[in-house]
Amino acid sequence: GRYRQRQNLASIESRGIELDGRLGWGAFAVTLSGAFVDATVTGGGLDGLRPAQAPELSGSIAGSYRGDGLAASVTLRHLGPRFEDDQNSRRLPAATTLDADADLRISGPLSVTFAVENLFDARIATGFSGDQFERGQPRTVWLGIRVSAAGS
Repeated sequence: GRYRQRQNLASIESRGIELDGRLGWGAFAVTLSGAFVDATVTGGGLDGLRPAQAPELSGSIAGSYRGDGLAASVTLRHLGPRFEDDQNSRRLPAATTLDADADLRISGPLSVTFAVENLFDARIATGFSGDQFERGQPRTVWLGIRVSAAGS
């Protein structure tokens, strides 16, 4: 693989908009978040280029349920295309992932937790190794037992 050390840039000028919202109906909720960012490097030899790893568009939508002894959620996340390098010559593709989790209370403070990150095993490019993409986190499954403190 290749390794790079990124030094601080002279400055970055960034303009954009970020929105977050949540709607709830009893035990159900939907949460939306999104950001559009127009960022450019200013000062130094990289004037006008985008900062590395900074997408213009990112966002998520999540649905959740919290009922008697059960908490569950599903989250769809999107990360727009971005440049891997300071010279803006190596473009990383957009990625969309789906995560799901559930927490089922068994008795008192004891519950079983189950989660799947990147459910459909989307290819998330995080960088390059030679001409090949370096892949971000593949599908990951978690199963555990949780003991909650009193009152939580």
